[in-house]
Amino acid sequence: MEHSTEFLNELGFVVGRKGQRRCPALQSASNHLSEWRRMAREGKLILPAPSSDVSFARVVVDSDITPSGPPPLSTLDILHGGVTVRLDTSSSALRIAQIVRALAETA
Repeated sequence: MEHSTEFLNELGFVVGRKGQRRCPALQSASNHLSEWRRMAREGKLILPAPSSDVSFARVVVDSDITPSGPPPLSTLDILHGGVTVRLDTSSSALRIAQIVRALAETA
């Protein structure tokens, strides 16, 4: 029993003479938070109504912004060994996969 009392004391628990334990403040706060979460999940936690009207910030959208970054690619190059296959970027993923498989079979 003495070893468990020492262990609990190291964790911040207070153990009385008769073995009653008291939680440290942080543990107690954690228990309250868990209780609040459980009550909210079960729909039992009722929050007070806001004291004033709820207000939101106005959103302003600027349409004059030009996109930055590299220009879009016009071709897609597949390099395999000494072979280069140049495709249009509008090529379908299926067609690209077929070409890649064909190149892999020739290796």
